[in-house]
Amino acid sequence: MKFSGIISLLLCAAVSVTALAGCSGNKTLAGAVNTGKYSSDLSGEYLESGKVCENDRFELYWNNTKKYVWFKEKATQTVYSTIADGAMTPVYDEDGILKKNNPLAESPILVYYLDSKTISEKYLNVAVNVLEEGETYTESIENGLRVTYDFAEAEISVPVEYTLNKDSFKATVITKDIKDNGENYVTAVALSPFSCSVKNDTENSWLFLPDGSGALLSTATTDLIGTQGSMSVYGTDPTVQSYHLEAYKKQVSMPVFGMKNGSKALFGIITSGAEGADLAWNVGSQNVGYSAVYPFFRIRGYNLIHAPEGFTSTQVELQAFDDRINTAPLSVSYYPLTGDNADYNGMAQLYRNYLTENKLFSKTDKTMPAVSIKLLGGVLMKKYTFGIPRTVLYTLTSVNDAAEITEYFSKELDGNILVSLVGFGETGLDFGKVGGGFKIPSSLGGKKDIRRLSDYCKKNGVPLFLDFDIIAFNKSGAGFKLTRDAAAFPNGQNAYDVRKDYVTRKETGLRYNLLSRSRLDGAAEKAADTAEKYGFLGVSLTSLSNTAYSDYKVNGAFVCGGTEKQVSGILSGLRKNTEVLTSAPNVYAAAGSSYATDAPAESSGLDVAFADIPFYSMVFRGCTALSGESVNLAADENTTILKCIESGLPLTYTLYKNYSSSLLTVDQSALAGALFESSRERIVSSYKELKGVFEKLGSSAIKEHRIEESGLRVTVFENGVRIAVNETDADIAFNGETVKSMSYKIITEG
Repeated sequence: MKFSGIISLLLCAAVSVTALAGCSGNKTLAGAVNTGKYSSDLSGEYLESGKVCENDRFELYWNNTKKYVWFKEKATQTVYSTIADGAMTPVYDEDGILKKNNPLAESPILVYYLDSKTISEKYLNVAVNVLEEGETYTESIENGLRVTYDFAEAEISVPVEYTLNKDSFKATVITKDIKDNGENYVTAVALSPFSCSVKNDTENSWLFLPDGSGALLSTATTDLIGTQGSMSVYGTDPTVQSYHLEAYKKQVSMPVFGMKNGSKALFGIITSGAEGADLAWNVGSQNVGYSAVYPFFRIRGYNLIHAPEGFTSTQVELQAFDDRINTAPLSVSYYPLTGDNADYNGMAQLYRNYLTENKLFSKTDKTMPAVSIKLLGGVLMKKYTFGIPRTVLYTLTSVNDAAEITEYFSKELDGNILVSLVGFGETGLDFGKVGGGFKIPSSLGGKKDIRRLSDYCKKNGVPLFLDFDIIAFNKSGAGFKLTRDAAAFPNGQNAYDVRKDYVTRKETGLRYNLLSRSRLDGAAEKAADTAEKYGFLGVSLTSLSNTAYSDYKVNGAFVCGGTEKQVSGILSGLRKNTEVLTSAPNVYAAAGSSYATDAPAESSGLDVAFADIPFYSMVFRGCTALSGESVNLAADENTTILKCIESGLPLTYTLYKNYSSSLLTVDQSALAGALFESSRERIVSSYKELKGVFEKLGSSAIKEHRIEESGLRVTVFENGVRIAVNETDADIAFNGETVKSMSYKIITEG
């Protein structure tokens, strides 16, 4: 379920796991923690408004009247705050009467809780529920201030620490010290929801959201309510059941966000708790007056269930919350940017530096081949004998077919290809045993066939990978039992999800279980061993690289906790002995990838977004060898190619060899437009046109990207190459040259 914004008091009906008949309460596992018991006897020091502490770059101040913290950058005297920037300054009307800000703009946190009396999730606002009904308790700490927000009427208290670092300031919810009365229990926290905000209709301003490739959101006033929404960091948790179609085409792969306001900008990095976070936005509201993007943290997992017959609720689906919380701190570091760096280029460079300094990334000379080929192995379909149905594996592409296609493209594309075999397990592209049983069935190819293909690729320098889905399964086997080794929902039942279509992201109705997080390491090692046994260059772990999910059997894995550390550890471990291929990887997986396909070159196209930017490539290119999304699965191949060129992404194609009219009954739209015979000439033609472009780019990182007033999009690479892409419907003159409509040109700076 998507968090729907902060305007509505009632997000959705919710129930505790013990409130409904038929929903058994959860047993707290050993080492699991609940929130502490609320007490009105909170301690702290009284602190007048004024400066609390400072370092070489920043000063930290406390406002005791409105109960918020603000920061000043010494060199520029620029002010940043935990509330909306404009809300700090009193504004009076023509009669001298103080104008009131919307309470949302003046709240340094929003605390969500389950109200057991109304059986609904509500939120508490500091500007109302603390200033009018509660209190704050302050305590000086090293390099900062700890503020405990006491929501006395609801009997909830939440501590937040504000600290100064050498190049940033930080806000941290100390989750283990959250307290409630056990009836109104805390479910989530929105941290500093208006720190990254801009007053509506401010010129030269926008909000940044890492949706897909990256998107800039407008801050223009639209109506009284505006637009609210959210996207889960690292994608939707599949253990949170949904009964709706997927809302967004892309996902958030990086835990970052930001805003630009004239000559200053602020860039946020979620440094702890990203796995359980959403990035939410509230834009264009006349009532609020400010547009903002901010992190929303779930600390408690939940199931979605249908309301029982006769249950009084306007909602069809109810949230059944777990009684345990994820106790990891929830931290966001904010980095000010000024002058020429106050834009998304400065944000991308800052994030690259952050990843490098924290040893999460390093530069690489490895380049992605000009074309990546994903070959689809098999698919399950119904076959009838004397009217009796049975399920068989239809061979889309056999190993011998794969060898034929690989040899064809190796010759036509000068050996400049990467090949990945996808769906070559026992059940093909469909669910079955973990890792497809960790073997290629004889119906797709024998050992000699596989060895012939791998030997050819080694001899001709073609990187060859075998892909394994080690997350989704619906059968026991290959050393994994369905009943024992599945992840669990909060209520203890085996966790399952419904497959999203490869292209449309819609649910197909095919149900699968999720492998327990405690078994992922072993499954990944088994996949790598299998790929090595068959003679492949390396292992492909598509689903592992872009899926974060919870497991309520495993302490620390609540609300997707520990995903970053676990998956990055798995991939870095595998990299010691083999090459690793991933697909549209989240940031923690991209760092452990030898190669990565399907890097996003566009965003989801939100109504509030006015521009896509290649932020994903600006961060990862030069650190991970990337290629773009499958061109032949796109709605418009030419547009996708142009976006890949703009992002410096070599092309990816998804193909299969053997067509049958029976495939029309198969619920996989990836098969449309993926036939080798109908695609190969276009692939060769595109390669010949773009070969020189990607040779010039090499592994160079992106130095700068800009969108000209004409609409021309210019990417500057660190090695000096400049590419201008024109996606408009008119030719554009630039630097003495003409870039034709829906075309590109390598240009020289005038």
